[in-house]
Parts: sequence; structure tokens; C-alpha cells
Amino acid sequence: MIKIMPKGIGKLYYIQMAITFSYAVIYSSLSLYLTKKIGFSVDFSAKTIGLFLAFNYTIQLLSGYISGRFLSNRSLMVISIVCQIIGFYLLSLNNNFTLYLGLCFFVIGCGINSTCYQCILVSRFGNDKLDSKKRESASFISYCFMNIGFLLGFTISGHYEAISNYNNIFIIGNVFNVIAIMLIYSNWDNIKDTDTVLSTICNDRLWKKRVIGVTCLLLCIPTMMIGFKFPTLSSSFVVLVGLAMFVYMYFKARSYSDINIKKNIYSFITLSLASVVFWMIYFVGPMSVSVFVKYNTDTHIWGYDIQPQWFNNINAAITICGAPLLAYVYQQLGKRRINVSETISFSIAILLISFSFFSLSEGVNHSMSNGMVASSWVVIHYVLQSAGELFIGPIGFAMVGRLAPPNLRGLMMGIFMISSGISASLASYFSSFIKVPATNTPDLTNSVYQSTFFKLGETGIVMAVILLTVSIVIYKTNKRASLKLNLDDKHGL
Repeated sequence: MIKIMPKGIGKLYYIQMAITFSYAVIYSSLSLYLTKKIGFSVDFSAKTIGLFLAFNYTIQLLSGYISGRFLSNRSLMVISIVCQIIGFYLLSLNNNFTLYLGLCFFVIGCGINSTCYQCILVSRFGNDKLDSKKRESASFISYCFMNIGFLLGFTISGHYEAISNYNNIFIIGNVFNVIAIMLIYSNWDNIKDTDTVLSTICNDRLWKKRVIGVTCLLLCIPTMMIGFKFPTLSSSFVVLVGLAMFVYMYFKARSYSDINIKKNIYSFITLSLASVVFWMIYFVGPMSVSVFVKYNTDTHIWGYDIQPQWFNNINAAITICGAPLLAYVYQQLGKRRINVSETISFSIAILLISFSFFSLSEGVNHSMSNGMVASSWVVIHYVLQSAGELFIGPIGFAMVGRLAPPNLRGLMMGIFMISSGISASLASYFSSFIKVPATNTPDLTNSVYQSTFFKLGETGIVMAVILLTVSIVIYKTNKRASLKLNLDDKHGL
């Protein structure tokens, strides 16, 4: 499948894998690092992680605006990886000040490279039907490589977390960061910007644009440092910024005279808002599920003690195997002119992740005499969650590439990313209701976890029903409008 892709796509996949590894070790270890190494409470740790994720996706929105306007996507990717290297070093110093400063640098890094990578990937393809299919296939393959990075990151972090050696986790993360920079430079000519504002500007004006872009990124550091001190206020701010961007896109759509562009942007807004629910439920994982697995789950399987991070490998393994399979299924359905809309895919995703949390709730109902939950329920949770992710992750990125006008592609990719920032803030809000006693005794905490997991499942079911209902109404409205237009044309009106 790589052979039919544009030149340089293959190396892009490996760049994705390398930068994902760095994010994976932080994503899977941060909760336990904050509680075990730094000494945070479970509640304050959840708020910090929620803000870390929310800032990450807010930076992706900023990156979507800067990329292609002030700095090229490939230059921003190099800058982002350097920021991740600095972030890992500061985290390795193990004190509160460098903790927050390190998180700020790392957030800037992973926030920038996610948006830039996706913009580079989707811009390699045109807008005809053949390129649209190639773009969707490339998104699935890219998602597969991303999860190889997660698989490696979860495995390494779990090994060193077992012996509380977090510094080695950070060192290995930086090794992968250096590899990513080397891959970018070896692929430099193949990943240049196309159809961006910056690509049309003469060289004597470029330096001014670059100064503005770098200044914006540097200002993010003190802003986030202050934000980490006020997590609740900052999370609310992220939600408001995200919602404001959706309102902006609504009025932006209304300004277009082309009805197809309008419909595409309205579809983008609807699907992005639906994705908020999925990722909100999903992000409860690193905030609360990892702690639940650590203290409320019997993690012994066949005599081996499984680290909490290693359960995440179920997610990565299923995605690695499932992404190419689902891409093939979608291709075959397309050949038979069976169109699986993004709305159907997103609804399936939300239903699957809802059932994943119902499984954890049911697992608590069947807990052992000592209050511990069998690890098989956690396995079921991750299997269902991973299946759901397949129906929304790669398809969501391909959706932006298909619906976004070229001049709005970076901004719309950033807005799609910040919908995950809204999700992270809401997930932090949900996690704050999990009032875990300091003893972490399963008999005392199981009822709290069970109630929260069940509510998350219910939320997903309601949203899936709403999304399907709205899609049916829109489909019928568009069908009536098309029939009326055809009748008007037939009668010469």
C-alpha cells in the first residue's frame, strides 16, 4: 500500500512512530509519576493530567494557525521535538518547579508536532476520488504506526515504572526524539508545504513571519506555568476557547457563497463536537483507570504481575492489527458503492467506548472477596475502547482532509484537535468526582469507581443516539432539498 503513495510518505510513518513513543511514555506514566515520585494526591494528579492534555490540544489549535502562516510545518516539527527533549530533561530533575516547566515544554512539543504531522500527511493528496481514498488509507496506516509507537512506549515505561526508575524513561524518550529529527531531515525535500499562505510569500518577508511564530510559542510557556497553578480555571478557559472556535467556524461557513463548502464546514462542526464525547470518556483512562488498575485490580495473569501501563498495549496491539484491516474493509465497501459515513463511524466508536466502561462497572459488581476486580474485565475494557478508537481516530483526520478548504486546512485541523482539549478538561471534571481515600483500599473505593464508570457509559449511549438522530434528520433534509432542486431544474425554474 505504501508503493502507491506519494514520495516520502513511508518515512513520515516512521516519524509518527518515533514522536508517538515520546508522548506514550508520558501519557502512560504521568499519573503514577505524580503520585508515587512527586507525592501528589490522586485528585490533584488527575487535575494536573487533565490540564496537561487540555493544554496539549490547545497548543494544537495554535499550531494549526501558525503552521503555514508564520512557520512551515516541517520547521515547526523540528522545533517541537527540540521542546520535547528539553521537557524530558527538566522532568528528570524531579522537583516541583522543573516539573511544571518540563510539562510546559513537552506540551508545546507534542501539541505542535501532532497538528503539523497531520497537515503534512493530508496535504500530500489532492481532492479527487482516487486521492481521497489514498488519503483515508494513509490515515489508517499512519494510525497503525502511531500505535506501534504507543506499544513500544507503554512497554518500556511499564518496565521502568515497576522499579520506579523514571529517569531512564525520559532518557529513552529523548533517544526516539533524536531519531525523529534525523528522519525529518532525511525527508526534508518531500515534506515541504503546499497550498499554504507561507508558500506564496517572498523570502524578504519570511523572517518577520518566523519571528512572530517563534514569539507566540515562547509566550505559551509563562501562560501555561500560570495555568498549572489554577487547574480548574484553566480547564474552563480551554473549554471556552474551544467552543469559541466552533462558533467562529459557524460564522465562517455562513460567509461562503459556495453551498458545498458551507455543508462541509457544518458537517465538520457536528462531527468534531461528537468526537468531544468520545475523547472525554477516553481520557478518563490516564487520569483514573490507571489508578483503578493499580490498586483495585488483581493484575496477576498466569503468575506474572502486569504493570498498569502494559494493559494499554492491548489498545496499541488491536489498533496496529485493526487499522489496516478496517482500511481494507472500507475500501471493499467503497468498491461496492456502500458508503459508511463519518457519522455512522463516530456513532459506533461512542457506543463501543460506552460498553467498555460498562464492563468495568460490571467488573466491580463481580469483585472478589477482598474487593479486587479480575483483570479480565480490564482486558474487555481495553478491547472495546480500542475498537472504538479505530472508528474515530484515523477517520477523523481523513475527514478534516476531505472537508476542509485548502486555506483553512491547518486551522480546521487545529480546531479538530482542540475538541480533544475540551474532552480532556471535561474528563478532568469527571475524574474530580472520584474521591479516593488515601488508603486506596478496594472495599472503600469500588463503589465510587463503579458509579463513575457507569455514568460515563450512560453519557456515551445518550450522545450516540443524539448523533444518529441528528444525522438522520440532516440526511432527510438534504434529500428533500435535492429532490426540490431536481424538480425545479426539470420545470426550468
